[in-house]
Amino acid sequence: MVASFDPTVLRTTAIKVLQDLWANEISAELAVDASSLEEIISRYRDDNHSWIVIVKQDSKDRGFKVRSISPKDEFDVRPSELVGWLRNEIRTRNHRDGALDQPKLLRHTSQPDTGTLVDERNNDVRILVAQHRSKKTNRRNVIDSGGFCNS
Repeated sequence: MVASFDPTVLRTTAIKVLQDLWANEISAELAVDASSLEEIISRYRDDNHSWIVIVKQDSKDRGFKVRSISPKDEFDVRPSELVGWLRNEIRTRNHRDGALDQPKLLRHTSQPDTGTLVDERNNDVRILVAQHRSKKTNRRNVIDSGGFCNS
């Protein structure tokens, strides 16, 4: 999780940090506006986050505070070292928890393996129109009736 207690920093620098983590295949999300670490921890206590990267106004110069949720430790990490540091921590956590190295991207078994990269596919948007209250019935009817349109 990437957080900041300054709304402007949250919407600028923190988003750049989030994008960098995603670009390096590290799953993360942006925290909502909060005024304290306790507020963030309380709000996300059931979401199973392992670390909170705290971005401050001067983080480019001084680095980030990274708070480990369990155990409750806090680390100072330079911006240039954040990705490597998190990868090492994730590897250590997975080893400690007995998790084997998982594939970077998991495909649902219902999805066919097309053998193409995401970038090679056409990027189109399909809008499904709800026709019934039941999700299963609705999905089946939408697919059968071609109830989608390309944007």
